Amino acid sequence: MNNFFFNSHNTHYVFQQVVGGSGGWWIDIGASRHVSYDRAMFKTYTPAKDKTVLMGDFHTTKVAGIGDVELQFTSGKKLILKDVMHAPEIRKNLISGFLLNKAGFTQTIRADLYTISMNVTFVGKGYATDGMFKLNVEMNKVSPSIYMLCDFNIWHSTQCHVNKRVIYNLSSLGLIPKLSLNDFEKCDFCSQAKITKQSHKSVLRESEPLNLIHSDICELDGTLTRNGKRYFITFIDDCSDYTFVYLMKNNT
Repeated sequence: MNNFFFNSHNTHYVFQQVVGGSGGWWIDIGASRHVSYDRAMFKTYTPAKDKTVLMGDFHTTKVAGIGDVELQFTSGKKLILKDVMHAPEIRKNLISGFLLNKAGFTQTIRADLYTISMNVTFVGKGYATDGMFKLNVEMNKVSPSIYMLCDFNIWHSTQCHVNKRVIYNLSSLGLIPKLSLNDFEKCDFCSQAKITKQSHKSVLRESEPLNLIHSDICELDGTLTRNGKRYFITFIDDCSDYTFVYLMKNNT
């Protein structure tokens, strides 16, 4: 795995060199920055000056620029990585697992499967390949936060299930990615929270004790009491709710 650290001399360090270049995006739990070798991946791009990467064999390579990269998972979810470093000599596109964790994503590794989710909402997955986890993303070439997730329902849940109009307004103001009201799906949690119980009909209670007694016989799930009793009978006064329980050996 590769770790990138920034110091006062604008140099990023890679303690282990990435070898065996290949396409796609790879999760690096130890990395402190996202990095890509492919300029065509960037949606926004700003050239960088005097920034270098120190490789594991102690030679340096230039960081050509910094920008945003949009990833399209095969699940349909979109993830925008912010401030990704463009290092042309790096042979793998790396996503910092540390930054994803810091941004609130839940990452799970089980056997050879890697999954990422946000607030119990599944985002994407990847599989173990060449000693790392490669994400299932579509290779489409084309704010101070680490990431921006382009999913209406996830933004709805992260903002405490506010009205969809609020999410749309945030999108219109450019505070979150561009979203459409047509992308909003019915939220099960909101639907359950708004369900109200149907009121019961009022019941007239007896005003005098012993005018009405409710009684029932039940079995103790086949378990005998210490005295060999299997059943019990209840007597409940409708007026006072006074209850008497009597144990019985049989129900007759």
